[in-house]
Amino acid sequence: MFRSSLAMALAFAVAAPFAHADTARPSLSFLTALGGSVREPVVDASGFVYVPTGAVVTAWDLRQPGTPVRLGDTGAQPTTGKITALTRRGAWLYASWTRYDGTDAGVAVYSLADPAHPQLVREVNDYTDEDYRYVTTIVATGDRLYLFDQENGLFVGNLSDPARPTFTRTLPTGTGFSYAYAHGNHLYAIGRNWLGGTMLQVYDITQPDLPLAAGLGGYDGFNDFRLKLAPPLAVGFGLAIDVHDVSDPWQPVDRGMVESPVALNGAVVGTHAYGLGMDGIDVWTLANPDAPAFVAHSTIDAFATDEAVPFGNAGLLAFSRADRLLHVDVGTPAQPLLRSDTTLRGGLSPRDVLMRGDKALFLEEVYGLNVANPASLEPIGRFDANLPLMLQQRDFEQMAVDGNRAYLAAWGMGLMIVDITDPLNAHELGRFEYDYAGAVAANGNYAYIGRATNGGEMVTLDVSDPSKPVPLGVLFTSRVMRLDVRGQHVFIADQEFAGDRGGGLRIADVSQPELPVQVGFYNACGSADDLALNPQGTLAVLGCNDGMHVVDIRNPANPVALGVFERAAYVPTTVALDGTRVYFGGGWGIAELDIADPAHPTLVAEHALPMPPDRLRVSGDGRLFAFSVEGGIQVFRIDDRLFANGFD
Repeated sequence: MFRSSLAMALAFAVAAPFAHADTARPSLSFLTALGGSVREPVVDASGFVYVPTGAVVTAWDLRQPGTPVRLGDTGAQPTTGKITALTRRGAWLYASWTRYDGTDAGVAVYSLADPAHPQLVREVNDYTDEDYRYVTTIVATGDRLYLFDQENGLFVGNLSDPARPTFTRTLPTGTGFSYAYAHGNHLYAIGRNWLGGTMLQVYDITQPDLPLAAGLGGYDGFNDFRLKLAPPLAVGFGLAIDVHDVSDPWQPVDRGMVESPVALNGAVVGTHAYGLGMDGIDVWTLANPDAPAFVAHSTIDAFATDEAVPFGNAGLLAFSRADRLLHVDVGTPAQPLLRSDTTLRGGLSPRDVLMRGDKALFLEEVYGLNVANPASLEPIGRFDANLPLMLQQRDFEQMAVDGNRAYLAAWGMGLMIVDITDPLNAHELGRFEYDYAGAVAANGNYAYIGRATNGGEMVTLDVSDPSKPVPLGVLFTSRVMRLDVRGQHVFIADQEFAGDRGGGLRIADVSQPELPVQVGFYNACGSADDLALNPQGTLAVLGCNDGMHVVDIRNPANPVALGVFERAAYVPTTVALDGTRVYFGGGWGIAELDIADPAHPTLVAEHALPMPPDRLRVSGDGRLFAFSVEGGIQVFRIDDRLFANGFD
């Protein structure tokens, strides 16, 4: 419903300076998708590699060691949901995908008629009539495609027509399997149970349409954090190298185990296991499966490896959340050799983007900044923050750019100040240690940092000497979700939390930075997750728990509601503002509103996304970027500003 009142009408009567209707303005048009969390790639014997990230599959050519080439991707044809697995049968790729809320799931079918450029042929989402669907993995073998739905069981797909698989439900599964492999007449499904243990379920597929549950293995979820199939073995990586014998699929047998440095992932190449993900690469021999033995430690930077697979007879590929594609030669097992280290386009955990002249600065969760060409979005540089190799000490969540500085808020560290005079040579100027940093804004000699964990507050900092930020004052809030600054006022999107101060829009006077004072409080929305201000600082839009609010902030001491757009289906988590258009995102995707008449926001269009957006950013060059971290980035065209600057 739309809500207005006499107060809103009166407010609008004096709001003419805010906006003017642009009835000819088109709605968003989709441009491309990129980035997002990675799943196990498909490695072709010829040296082509197909990598699923977010809602996109990218083809890489690794036939020439040391010179990986990104050939093409399906960014113009993203999947409806986040990709959960990728498998190949002949000249076809199949990607399972799932909407975050279980309302839709299915399989994307790609043609490899041109191996360098996978083409989406269709999506199949009618494998079941159930309303709730959540496909976690798939695997192809022979002319069958096996699909695992954690709610509805195991389905067998017939590939007699490879472009149009048809499915039949066969068995319940009981566990949300994340990975599936086929070997001979058996399927191996690997996942975690509700107690955090790692499970291995083997299925006999001698009769392909009648899978039969065979052996079952249950393992310690810490020692076997990732379990990799390498017949006749399955090898666990985590706090140990844990070896299991699956030569008898009906009765997996535990073999040897040895404690190891922490590994987030691993790969088995020949008779050696390689643990990756924390500090370097650890090499183990499995020549005696009953007594795996340490061989060597390599200092190759494989921090935050999310996927690792064998490549050829003597190599492995690692994909890290630090946006790295590593090709490691293990022809001499005790001396891994780094063949190439490539930054991935869009990143695996993208958070935000800001334009800096002829550079695009992407904030990446694990390491800092991915510097890209603003037109092609191809990586051309990066800033890796000097932080401990511990994920909890990182987690960059938000950034602000002011002048030649970027201010990066890292949940596990605090505030990092980076010189971006030349983004290709960005370097740290200083830092302020602050637990649970989540939101940041900056203006001149002052920066403002806020948190939402263990008590909300905003701290003012003197950054006139960026090497030594000095805390000046603090303002206690509920849970700080977003900050913005205009002149002597800081605007705070505050999320309500049980037993605290309540949420909404707080406005602080920081003219005396040692004593920030709340001068205004708009609490008509109860709880705010995000805010966006117009350039003049006269109007704010809030993403609240009951919808999108338009607020007159010309008098910071008395913020006044101008209009509200509220519908049960539209609970925004993030908002962006461009002239008379508001874009706000939630579980459905993006809703586009016109607020030329702030008292009566009008729905213009809706745009579905694979995952709910955590951040919407109007880039200033005619594009809107929607970030959903795991689901990657969706880029929309607002108008022709980008092309007016001469970009292709």
